[in-house]
Amino acid sequence: HWQASDYQAEGLNGHGPGNLAAWCGEDFPSCGATDEPGGYGDSYRDFLVWSAPVASPDQPCTVTIGCRLNYDVEPGYDYVRVAVALASEAVHVLAEFDGKAADVPLDLNFTYLPGDYVGPGADEIVVMFLVWSDGGWSDEDCSWPTVGACQIDDVGVSLSNGGTAIFDDFQDGTLGNWNVELTTGVGDFAQLWSGLDDLDPCASNSSPQVAFIDDGLVVPWVGPSECITWCYGPSGYVVNTTGGRLGGWYDDLNNGVESPVMAWPGPQYTGALVDYTFYQHMPDLFGQSAVWSTWAVRSTASADPADIEDAPWELNPYYYGGPEYRRVSHDVTALLEPGLRYFQVQIKAKQFTWNWSLGWAVFDATPAPYFDNVRVTAFEHGGPYMSASEISLAQDNFPAGGVIDESTLGNNSVRFDMAYNIAAYSQMINQPGDSLVVAIRAARVGASVEWPRMHYILKPNPMFDPYRSSGLPASGVVDGYLVGEGGDPLAGGYAFDLPDTGFMFPGDVIHYFFSAQENLLGDLRTSLLPADTTGFADFTDFMSYDPVFTMRALPTMRNPGGSLDYADHLLWYDGDLGGLDKWWLAILNSSLDYNSSVDVYRTQQASYGAGNGLGGRATSAQLNHYDTILYDSGIYSANTLGVGSGYDPSRDVQVLDEWLAHGGHNLLLTGNGLMGDLTISADGVAFNDQWIGVTVHPTSLQDLIHNQDSPVAQPIPGNGVFDSADSWLVYGSCPSPAFFSAVEAAPGTERLAEYLDPGRNDGSYPYAAATRRIEPTVSSQVVLLPYSLATIWTDPGAAKAMPGMPVRSVVLIDILEAFGNYSPGFPADVPAAGTFTAEAWPNPFNPKVKISYTLPVAGEVTVRVYDVKGRLVRELKDEPAPAGA
Repeated sequence: HWQASDYQAEGLNGHGPGNLAAWCGEDFPSCGATDEPGGYGDSYRDFLVWSAPVASPDQPCTVTIGCRLNYDVEPGYDYVRVAVALASEAVHVLAEFDGKAADVPLDLNFTYLPGDYVGPGADEIVVMFLVWSDGGWSDEDCSWPTVGACQIDDVGVSLSNGGTAIFDDFQDGTLGNWNVELTTGVGDFAQLWSGLDDLDPCASNSSPQVAFIDDGLVVPWVGPSECITWCYGPSGYVVNTTGGRLGGWYDDLNNGVESPVMAWPGPQYTGALVDYTFYQHMPDLFGQSAVWSTWAVRSTASADPADIEDAPWELNPYYYGGPEYRRVSHDVTALLEPGLRYFQVQIKAKQFTWNWSLGWAVFDATPAPYFDNVRVTAFEHGGPYMSASEISLAQDNFPAGGVIDESTLGNNSVRFDMAYNIAAYSQMINQPGDSLVVAIRAARVGASVEWPRMHYILKPNPMFDPYRSSGLPASGVVDGYLVGEGGDPLAGGYAFDLPDTGFMFPGDVIHYFFSAQENLLGDLRTSLLPADTTGFADFTDFMSYDPVFTMRALPTMRNPGGSLDYADHLLWYDGDLGGLDKWWLAILNSSLDYNSSVDVYRTQQASYGAGNGLGGRATSAQLNHYDTILYDSGIYSANTLGVGSGYDPSRDVQVLDEWLAHGGHNLLLTGNGLMGDLTISADGVAFNDQWIGVTVHPTSLQDLIHNQDSPVAQPIPGNGVFDSADSWLVYGSCPSPAFFSAVEAAPGTERLAEYLDPGRNDGSYPYAAATRRIEPTVSSQVVLLPYSLATIWTDPGAAKAMPGMPVRSVVLIDILEAFGNYSPGFPADVPAAGTFTAEAWPNPFNPKVKISYTLPVAGEVTVRVYDVKGRLVRELKDEPAPAGA
């Protein structure tokens, strides 16, 4: 972009036609009648540089810079700068210009001190002219037509230390003493560190790790970057988040390391896993330094390993959170080039300073991320590669009309739609995709994909059998078809669908899985998704089959004796899969009859914020038959209850507000970070003020209660809800430390339980472990547990406990009784003779072994098989079981 040119050079320093100057810009066509051709483009990082040694590096040197300058750039976003490079600062700006001006005289002075010199001998000064533009609004996109970016002429620089002086008028058509430097980026800070400190309470790593810490040495002229809050890095240094060599706080770090180019072990290996360990410390979704960790892979089928440079880096998932070490494993089979011969992995730190939804990040950086123990595993596939994200699969749903039509039951068809919202962010609407999408790709070179199918089995609500008009049987198979975009098929994407009318109705439950064959010259191989289809035909409860491949049509309706009846409880699970089984066992231990009174709505991939929450699929009118809704956001602290924004278009808060306002309804809200997330929007704040009634602290609970990560909660004497459980543990410790929102009950809200101090003393903290607010005008009530139900563990120091029952079940039972659902009684003590027994015979080393056990009370049973080296071979059972099993 820097060049000697006569473009807009006339008039500089009084020169006439034919004058040449150094111009930073391009020959863009005119953007309209009032715009001259030429100008500048987006994302410029253009340096024009001169450097020279001084005579005596142990003495200071005054640099004098003079020139004439035209500039024309978007004000407030794009800049022309004059700068020098220092040993401590890559770009030290002496003057900065934006907007438009002509023939501006510059006369600048700067004094280098002996420690400021740069270069291999630490004896050089560097002077530069820099043009910086953002990603839009320039002549390139005609959003900001100019005659820029700038022209400079009659440039003189002199040094007091040694007497060096230069002058350039560019009349020979060259840039003279000046050199154009390609953008080097923020800098390559990657290096190996040993003994890195961290804030993970559950893990540490003193072995060498890759990190991107700016210690002032790894990148010349830059840093060090010193900590503000997070000072546990080497000498308190952190990742550079202020532009590095580019010198602008708006220049984002994008710094990684790459593995050697690895020769693939053979054509029979058609699948691959990439595993690595990393330490992450970016607790907020968008905050602090906004430095994420990410990875990518690339491959080539070329016989020349150098050709991998032409292959694109595939995938780029971004991780935030922490502070914690994590071990992740990714199946990258779908990212492999067929017939690959060479493979490469990249891991890196990526900064996002600006987010169009949330604004600018702050620059309170940490030393994270760190990376270690990267492993690539190649394996043979048994059939074609198949994968699907949860949001591309079916979402639990309600009738599309927004009401329950009791007069014409056939009008209550429930659509079989994917979870993902396909509407553009700017549309601010919720439009689920009509079909499910699965990636299916032949794993072997030369093979073809055949018979992509979805197998389904429907448990129909017999009440609607007279209205089923789709023609499909209750169990069957539908073929998939290639997904198209603009008339062209997308490689490997297959869509599957079931009728949206006349097939599914309220109370139906469907299980499904996918299959496909791979054909290589008659050698047929088959794959299934999910690979484990155990429980496919079992509809006993909501954990009988993989919940990701289950869809429910809601609400459940019955007509006993000719009158309509509805399920009166809805469990809305909006969290991670790890807590769903805890709810199942708690409900089984309660007075609720799962088969007749409890519906389940599970948000697929709830952390994504795809608009598929309850408010994205149901109206308050369709929920009014539920007396009680039980909600859990699990471990999540973002994308919990949506407010109908483009960021998460599910109208969860509005629908719950309308449902509660209808009167006589009960809502249980649980989730570790629910309240912190809920109160970042105006609608969420209003919902809290109206129905929940708590003050949410910005600081995590643990920091406010003497750093207890698993505090004991104890009911307040005389509270109106808890009388069966003496206390319970809110577990937030290893191996996955939890974040809990700290809340205080506002006036009009009852504090039901409190947290004890480390000495088990009550009255130490004002924070609520449970609250209840009853809205007197409509008699609706909301109970809040500011943590997930799954985090409730039995308190080992409790004075009493319900015999034979996990304490989380007791807590739920107490809440349900406050909602008007009374248990017939609690189980009695376990008889003395009722001991747990287990045996395996004839012995564990026979080819066939029978394992049996007897369970005296309901509880969770895990049966695993290990080899003689202690390695897990197979998990046979890991689920709740009833007494006597």
